[in-house]
Amino acid sequence: MPVLNITNLPAPSAEIQEYVRNKITEIANLDNAKFHNFKDQVKDLLYPERNIALATETIDDSVFISMVSAQYQSYFRKLISATYCSFHGSAEAPAGIGVHSHFRRTLALNFFLETGGSDVRTCFYEHKPDSEVELPRAEFNSYFKYQDMVLKEYYVAETNKWIAFDSKIPHSIENIENTRIYMTIVFSPDTEIEYLTSEPGIE
Repeated sequence: MPVLNITNLPAPSAEIQEYVRNKITEIANLDNAKFHNFKDQVKDLLYPERNIALATETIDDSVFISMVSAQYQSYFRKLISATYCSFHGSAEAPAGIGVHSHFRRTLALNFFLETGGSDVRTCFYEHKPDSEVELPRAEFNSYFKYQDMVLKEYYVAETNKWIAFDSKIPHSIENIENTRIYMTIVFSPDTEIEYLTSEPGIE
């Protein structure tokens, strides 16, 4: 399983969690174009037959970064930053995020405030041998066609847990039935998942 459960890192404070929920609501209400931008970039090109989730990620919220750093920087020797993200689907039309990998970071350290449904899966893939892989890029990700990939395994996230995985492994998110909200502690792009197991007190 490419997902690592982080057992010794405390949950974000109630203040941080409330801040994220409020900001996600604010973004959804006031800047709906951000959600549709993701869909427009990838749906017609790669996934015309799939319902792509409305999504947004905030990477430059200085108030949030300060709050997260105040609680968590002491756990790590490397400098950290933070983001928060949401995906939106419905029970009538479950949505997802197509197969992609992140080229601006390797280590994803995520905490889920809402999973987006009872069986939302993060699916991990390998390339088919001799497949013709296309790599269109959006702002942060490279995307792949499902028919060029082989599903290897999947993980169902739970709320109130920290998990980590190598975000350069191609992965998708499937079966989002409501709002999926998570926050990410961000490290420098060259930080591998093995870094977490070398940190004192992090396992």
